[in-house]
Amino acid sequence: SRQVPCPSHAMARVLWGRCTSPIVCAPMIAQSEAAFRVLCRAHGVGLCYTPMWYAEALVDSEEYRRANMDLGHANDSPTVAQIAGDDPVVMARAAVICARAGADAIDINLGCPTEDARQGGRKTICPKTRRYGAYLLEDTSTVVGIVRAVARSGIDIPVMAKIRLLQSDVATIATCRAIVDAGASGLCVHGRTKDNRPKYGGGPADMRPIAAVRRALPPEVLVLANGGIETRGDAEACIIDTGVDGVAAAEGLLENPALAEGGELTDLQRLGLASEYLALCRQMPSNLPYPPYKPHLLKILYRYLECDDELHERFSRTKGTDLDSIEAFVALLAARLQEGNLPAGTPWYRRWREGKRLVQQVANPRKRPQRRGPRF
Repeated sequence: SRQVPCPSHAMARVLWGRCTSPIVCAPMIAQSEAAFRVLCRAHGVGLCYTPMWYAEALVDSEEYRRANMDLGHANDSPTVAQIAGDDPVVMARAAVICARAGADAIDINLGCPTEDARQGGRKTICPKTRRYGAYLLEDTSTVVGIVRAVARSGIDIPVMAKIRLLQSDVATIATCRAIVDAGASGLCVHGRTKDNRPKYGGGPADMRPIAAVRRALPPEVLVLANGGIETRGDAEACIIDTGVDGVAAAEGLLENPALAEGGELTDLQRLGLASEYLALCRQMPSNLPYPPYKPHLLKILYRYLECDDELHERFSRTKGTDLDSIEAFVALLAARLQEGNLPAGTPWYRRWREGKRLVQQVANPRKRPQRRGPRF
């Protein structure tokens, strides 16, 4: 077959020139969908990633494409489509599908640390995929083969990769150089290894190796940092400390979609963001069988639910596909706020990062059993 030339290392930087802010909405499984992306853009985010999409399912399943692909909405550009898989040919085909659907760039998932990534995704839709995400970083030749195949697939948009740190700075830099040499023009580097996760007692993101990556790569290559971004101030400090072009936020944005605007949200503003998100969901509803409406509201409103059993149970009983009932719940919180009866507890972002929640549970054994959040 005809050999397609590798794209220029400056392609991602050209895309970056279209962005109005250095704060980026990171890719999140079933969480960075169109309505949420548009919400974040309305509040100062410059670039958004789609949720992670399984490459094998994109190629093989029209049903999966219909349910998951949500590109092309008004006010939703530029957008990076993230794909995950371990077969270079399948990844290249998935990249072409995303480019034809309107993606402004393709991102290769080399950073997901979950058990799903270790197992290669759900076998009902990805029977051939053995692993993806950060588990591919153990095999540089596979990583290079995937990046090269996607970069030479014939698409005319930038190819990027999102990775985690390896066990040493030397290994991280070598892998980043190999990815760029294979055809990527942008990298997003998370400042933790795959074994360092706050949910399981991991430590803070380490930005020092990201600064080393920035210095080691050609200046025309776009480099973004990721990890530990709770506020706009965190993002600004990260850019200054590391020299990166921008910062991708995930959980910080899930709790506060207006993170890029800076400042502390009032309770009224927080409820306003919840209502604004639900209004966008009506304009661009999810095609997923379990839409992300309630999961998003859980993050935005978590501080109110985690300290009030009655509100928690009411939210749990709200049907996840029923926007009317979800909006009614937000209206209930607004009424409580007006009455001065809406106490707040631990914020979503800090639920795994502070001892307060654990201490409360130990100190109050009569409370409900420990759980991960409202039932859906």
